[in-house]
Amino acid sequence: MSYTSYENINSLDDDEFIGGTDHYFDFAVVDANGSAVSLNGATITWKMSYYGYPTSIVTKTLDDDITLTGELNDGTFEVHLLPADTLSLSGKFAHQPTAIDADGEEFTPAQGVITIIKKIE
Repeated sequence: MSYTSYENINSLDDDEFIGGTDHYFDFAVVDANGSAVSLNGATITWKMSYYGYPTSIVTKTLDDDITLTGELNDGTFEVHLLPADTLSLSGKFAHQPTAIDADGEEFTPAQGVITIIKKIE
């Protein structure tokens, strides 16, 4: 029987925040050799789903709250969650960025777990 550790599957640090607040995630996309991937002409998406379920409930794209944060060749970008994205959410979620470079190669640099805490009314 093979076993994959939690740390290998969820390589990002666990994160938590109160639903309905601004929140940011920073990512660096690297290839198998650890070299930064050029994001010039890339398609970038970020998805969040309920933990253990494959269907995205929040999706962000480069044209929608994802910003390249460095030089095009350093592979870094930031995802901005707006308050409306998480206002009605609470619980445990998985999140995963994906970048497809200009040559069509797909990179999924990491996955992580988010705990969203319901805002106290």
